[in-house]
This record gives sequence, structure tokens and C-alpha cells, in this order.
Amino acid sequence: MAIESVVVRQRAEDLDAAVPFYEKLTGSTASRFAFAGVTLASVGPFLLFSGPDEASQRVAGGRPLWRWQTWTQR
Repeated sequence: MAIESVVVRQRAEDLDAAVPFYEKLTGSTASRFAFAGVTLASVGPFLLFSGPDEASQRVAGGRPLWRWQTWTQR
């Protein structure tokens, strides 16, 4: 089985200030959204998030935010 992508979760104290840095780093444009009381921005392989401590800890934890099924295995 090959690893085809990775997501790096990174908490940002100030999401608006952090996003331009990651956009320049990756050459990608951020997609912003809110989920479970946290504001997030997906920029390339980075998932930046900001919000209250309790909500942010759920996003930062080792568990995935969503469950997915592997449709094909190599």
C-alpha cells in the first residue's frame, strides 16, 4: 500500500496572520471553513485551525475528524 497524501494539523493563534505564510510556503490557496467550534484553513498538506482550547484540542488530537473507508488497496 502506498501513502498518497498526508495532512499536517497545525494550531494557529491567529489564523488570518498564519494563512499567508502557508500559502507562500506551499504555493496553494487556502480553503477556509468552520467545524465543531473551530475555524480551519486547508493549505496544501496543512490543516490550520484556531479556536477555543477545548474545541481545538479535539481537532489537534490523534483521532481523525472524519471516518473514511479505503476504497482501493494497493
